[in-house]
Amino acid sequence: ISATVGSSTTGNTVTIHVTDSAPTLAHRYTFNGTSGTTVADSVGGAAFTAKLVGGATLGGGKVTLDGATGYVHLPVGLVSNMDEITVETWASFNSVVSNFANLFCLGYADTNGDVNTGLGADYINVQLENGGVPQLNFGQGIPGNTGERDAVGSASLQGSNNVHVVAVFHPYAGYEAL
Repeated sequence: ISATVGSSTTGNTVTIHVTDSAPTLAHRYTFNGTSGTTVADSVGGAAFTAKLVGGATLGGGKVTLDGATGYVHLPVGLVSNMDEITVETWASFNSVVSNFANLFCLGYADTNGDVNTGLGADYINVQLENGGVPQLNFGQGIPGNTGERDAVGSASLQGSNNVHVVAVFHPYAGYEAL
């Protein structure tokens, strides 16, 4: 990259070398416990411990969600200061997956004063079922889905077992993939 410095007419230039950093594993949750309500992050450490909520249980090397109240609450700041991320998981789905059910959702709900509008802002999520196919959604700061960019999967995940789901988010390159 070359840039003109000041208003000199002699063509002063500065060369800047940009080195891309190598991909780094930042967090890993194995769900290999047999009981309890917390799951350690074996890479990110204790500050990123996840919590099981509602009908979420551990056993058999996995977390099982009841489809109603169960979820895994990941800590705040999990993807802060990251320019791009890849989230991957192995998952199984029963034969009936509700429309708009999320495999994961990172971000926050917008608030309007003291009232939570319930609309997401600055989020990334994978919906397991959206009109018959899974969909990756990337909300860019605008509450709700107005500014959302999406990547759509090719086949329904309903009834699938041991599916490797990978979601890639690279907003600066304008790239999302599922």
